Formats: sequence, structure tokens, C-alpha cells
Amino acid sequence: MKRLNDNWLTEGAIDFEYKKYILLDFVQQTDLAFRASKLYPALSELLRHYASLSTIKEQKTIATQAFPQKLLGLDPGTLKLKRENSHSDDPMLQEIMEIVEYAMPVFREKIHEGQDIYNFVEKQISLEPVGVEPLNKSEGYLLLHNASGQDVLIYRYGMSIIENSNERYRSLRTEVLGRERKTLGKSFEQIKLGLIQRFKEIPNPATWLVSSELQLPLIETFLPISKRLMMRKLAD
Repeated sequence: MKRLNDNWLTEGAIDFEYKKYILLDFVQQTDLAFRASKLYPALSELLRHYASLSTIKEQKTIATQAFPQKLLGLDPGTLKLKRENSHSDDPMLQEIMEIVEYAMPVFREKIHEGQDIYNFVEKQISLEPVGVEPLNKSEGYLLLHNASGQDVLIYRYGMSIIENSNERYRSLRTEVLGRERKTLGKSFEQIKLGLIQRFKEIPNPATWLVSSELQLPLIETFLPISKRLMMRKLAD
């Protein structure tokens, strides 16, 4: 899908109608993706852009409150002093903030739509171990399978911890290994056994089957949701 530039708000002409056109073009692309059950990267882009606009709005509020206010008098209804800012924004900043105020609810509505699709899809996906679960689940194999088909996509996964000065979080990396066909003569357990024989450096691998009742786009939906399910499972 066509992506929205991170600097869309400030690059080019600062004009409300022009920015509205750019925004609604992106929203139209997002609609097409969601109708095809393609959640990523559309949903993550929506979340990122909404967070960016929220930060801009918050910073603008803080900056406005930092300016001295002019005393207007007393409100007889509340018996509180009435004040107004003695600072006025330049026209370009006013135009930008109008765009921000328009765009935020647009992003918010599409985020809710994407999250509803995500929640529905996730309920149609099951995650279960293949064979006995080993004590070490930080690396192993991930088998993706559509319940109505025979193809099984095989991934090797590894869990790692990423730390910086402010936070510590988990990361799941995956590497595609290939494809097998599940038949009466080849069960998921036999596919796992084949992986053990092929990759002897992991003699007792954690192996997980992710099965979907729906036909889902692999890269845009099935794999990213499977990885999120795995992240939650491994964090238990």
C-alpha cells in the first residue's frame, strides 16, 4: 500500500485543503488494505502517525501555557478569575494546528477499525505446542498452517532481550526455513522430527503450531499476529 511520509504534516505547502487531500488518500489506501484483511503495515502506521500528532498537540499546549496571561476580570458564575493568553500564533502554526485537530479523529477512527479486525482475526487463530514443551522456549520452530489446506510454512524463531537506558523489551526474530505438506503420512510431530534431524544444534526444540480457520495474507496479517501471540506465550 502507499505509505504516508513521516513528515507529511510539514513538508510541501502548509495548506489545510492540500494536507486533507494527502491524509484522505492515505485513509483510502488503508481502507483497501483492511478490506483485504491486510493489517500491516497500515495499522502500525496509523498508530505511529497518531502518536506523533498527539505529541505535537501536547507540546503546543505546554508552550501556550508557558506564555503570560492577561487578566480579564471575574466570572460571576464561578467566582474565578478569567484570563486569556497574551500570545497569538503565527498563521502557519495556526494552519498546522487546524490540520492536527482534523487529522487526529480521522486516525483514531481508522485505528479502532484496524483493532477490531485484529481482535476478530486473532480469535480465529490458535497457538499450541507440537510435542512436549521444553524448559527453554527462547528458540525453536514456528509452523504456520491454514486449517483448510495442507501447506505448512516453517520458521525458525529466537527470542532476545533488547535494553536501552530507558526500557527493556523482548524481540522475536524469525527466519523462514521452507514449506512442507501435511498429509496422512506426515503429521506436525513428524515435521518437527524432520527439523530435529536437519538442525542438530537444537536437539530438543520448542515447536509451535499456529493454525488459522481463515485464509489470511501471510506477510501483512498471519505472520505478524502469530509473532505477537508467540511473544505473549513466551512472556508467561
